[in-house]
Amino acid sequence: MDEQVRQERDAAVARELLRLVRESGDREVMNAKEAADFLRLAPSSFGSLAPSLPRVKLRERGGYRYPRSDLLAWLEERRDGPWTVEREIQRAYEDSKAVTGKRGPRKKVKRLI
Repeated sequence: MDEQVRQERDAAVARELLRLVRESGDREVMNAKEAADFLRLAPSSFGSLAPSLPRVKLRERGGYRYPRSDLLAWLEERRDGPWTVEREIQRAYEDSKAVTGKRGPRKKVKRLI
């Protein structure tokens, strides 16, 4: 598939998703399951993507909440270009690396002795 056609298709899908999301539900603040449903993502995809989403931590063990308006703004930023979960996972990894200054997990090396 031609790259231009793929980008146009991805942008059209993102616009349609944004339209559907705007029409759905009326909860302003959602938990992870509700946010995954709101974004129409599988739980595994949402779990991988969650660190890059706008969210608020309520308390130490309370988990995160996802404001609807922030999720809509996040979608709006990605509306005009190709969007993939893999790209967002990579962006989240790079953001966490910039914040912590650490590299990702290291592979275990088998000891020879």
